[in-house]
Amino acid sequence: MNTTEVTAGEDVVVTLTLDETLEAVTSFQVNLYYNAELFTLQSSENGNAHANMTITDAAKTDAKGTYYAVSVIDPSSTGIVVNAGTVYTLVFAAKEDATPAQGVFALTV
Repeated sequence: MNTTEVTAGEDVVVTLTLDETLEAVTSFQVNLYYNAELFTLQSSENGNAHANMTITDAAKTDAKGTYYAVSVIDPSSTGIVVNAGTVYTLVFAAKEDATPAQGVFALTV
């Protein structure tokens, strides 16, 4: 994400990427935490890291906050390859009461 300031109604594109290929992966998950009071997910698209990468159908909440989980699991448990490149692209819209702010997104692997 290259944006540090957001105004109401503006879209924010968040692109999750990997710098290197991961081999022999049996499960992979990235949680993207965001401020649900200020943003709503508008769309999401799988990248080129793995064809079976998925995103949760709805936002989840835990002690750290609200997030979407992007993940892939190897059903055979023999290990898959997660390629370097784009994991997922998410587009969030700033709600009407959003004001310019920093730190509204946090990434947890």
